[in-house]
Amino acid sequence: LTTLAGLRTGALTAQTGTPFSVYNRATILSELGHSVDIVTYPFGQDVRIKGCRIIRSWKPPFIRDVRPGPSLKKLLLDIPLSFAVRRLAKKRKYDAVFTHEEGALFGRRVRRMQRIPHIYDMHSFIPIMFEEWGVSGWKLFYHLGNSFQRFLLKGSDIIIVNCRNLKEA
Repeated sequence: LTTLAGLRTGALTAQTGTPFSVYNRATILSELGHSVDIVTYPFGQDVRIKGCRIIRSWKPPFIRDVRPGPSLKKLLLDIPLSFAVRRLAKKRKYDAVFTHEEGALFGRRVRRMQRIPHIYDMHSFIPIMFEEWGVSGWKLFYHLGNSFQRFLLKGSDIIIVNCRNLKEA
């Protein structure tokens, strides 16, 4: 999930997962007087949060839904999501960007474009996600995942982890 969030001038959030985290973050920022833009997949139910806009990315006609966890569908949905994030980042000035999982790739780009802080909410370690996909035994995938994870971490100003094992990774 990519969450691009700002303070008084505006916030942008691109969501690929962890909806409760995004909902709570947007609610708290709104209660503090900030505006928030959430950019997310084309599926799900919109909720109303004062000062918050939900922007849904384009829906490819061959994808009808998406489930939690890693999947090829999410990788395909990330393409139109990245375009939506980029389009908004060109139109509006934000104070910060929040991201989740592979959405940190979008956060790196917005961080560089707008010279704003990038907060990465890391929920899993990419090489471990490859275990869930059943390709962890392939050394190439492990090394690619590990390199990509380090790339995401280096492009983040603040990293939030939800368990001790991720902190040590």
